[in-house]
Amino acid sequence: PIPSHPTMWALLPLFFAVRLDPAACLSASEIPRANSARSGDTCGAPLSDDLWPPQTLALCDEPLAPGVPDLRGYWLSKDAIMLGAHHAEHIEQCGNRAIVSGPSQQGKYHYIHDFPNVDGTKEGGCKDYVAGAEGFPKCVAINPYGIWNEHEGNLCLEMRDEGHDDCPDGLCARRCLLPDGSISFYNAYLAEIVGGELIMQKKDKSEITLGHIQAIPIIPIAISVLAVLLLCCCACVTYCCWKKRKVGTSP
Repeated sequence: PIPSHPTMWALLPLFFAVRLDPAACLSASEIPRANSARSGDTCGAPLSDDLWPPQTLALCDEPLAPGVPDLRGYWLSKDAIMLGAHHAEHIEQCGNRAIVSGPSQQGKYHYIHDFPNVDGTKEGGCKDYVAGAEGFPKCVAINPYGIWNEHEGNLCLEMRDEGHDDCPDGLCARRCLLPDGSISFYNAYLAEIVGGELIMQKKDKSEITLGHIQAIPIIPIAISVLAVLLLCCCACVTYCCWKKRKVGTSP
């Protein structure tokens, strides 16, 4: 199939280079930076049958940096965030590089947040767009940096931006690998909804479906309920009128 995401076009030369030379290997720095899709003033690629953007580091075989926790895989929040919707994401790592991607919080678009070097610098940070409620399809630029920090005895990937109003004390997001293999996930926006951190569990890619990430359509359901109530009220009025007429015409 013809690749439909801009990241795939950027990776095609690398793909063919490795296929032609099986002995070739790529380091994290040799793979171009990945970004969420952008077309003019519209950002975020609409979700298709596949919930996930293409992998960026599939051709990278550089070992993880010493001491870095292995967060790689597909993750799904244990509990729903709101209206039945769960948080889902894919984490890639290679060397000291980390990429978080997946369906946005609205459940309508893909995002790719690439941190080419998790070294605490803006240059090595994510240069992309807001994927949350205030973002896609608008193009709201962000540039958080990535850094490894310890939190409650666990080494975590933190995404920080001291100049961003939506990141309290500079902390935008934090992902900590827990001893049981799950991830404790803090997100400044989601924390206001769930009241703290989420626990994410590793899943096979095929186990995460569109039904996990899309909220219950509350507005259509509310309209349907109101319509049923209105019909019931009309039926009651009709019945009461019929009873009155029946009583009035009785001998």
